Parts: sequence; structure tokens; C-alpha cells
Amino acid sequence: MKDLTIKLLDAEGEIIQEGSAEINVMPTQSVIDYYAERVRKLIEIAENRPELRDHYHIVMEIRTK
Repeated sequence: MKDLTIKLLDAEGEIIQEGSAEINVMPTQSVIDYYAERVRKLIEIAENRPELRDHYHIVMEIRTK
């Protein structure tokens, strides 16, 4: 198993929103689609916040347990 974390960061690197889950080494297409949708939602959140609109980062970390 691996831990997957997706973070929305502001321009200074402060975490605005974060989510994580355990995934298998070979994730299924439905798992990949789920996380792609989560990233799209974080982009939508960032684009709708004037203070983040042009200065944000989305980081995905995968760590082996």
C-alpha cells in the first residue's frame, strides 16, 4: 500500500486544503479518475478565490508504507 496526498498550497506554500488516502501499488482506472476529479475540484476552489487565482500550487505526494 501507498499513502497518496493531494494539497492545494498558496503562493507562500501554506496549505489551503489537503486530502489523503491509501492506494494499491497498481491503482485501478476508477481510483485514477477519482483523484483526477479531486484535483479538478482543487483547481476550481483556487480559481474562485481572488487571493489564489494566479498564485497557487497543487502537490501530489505518494509515499510507500
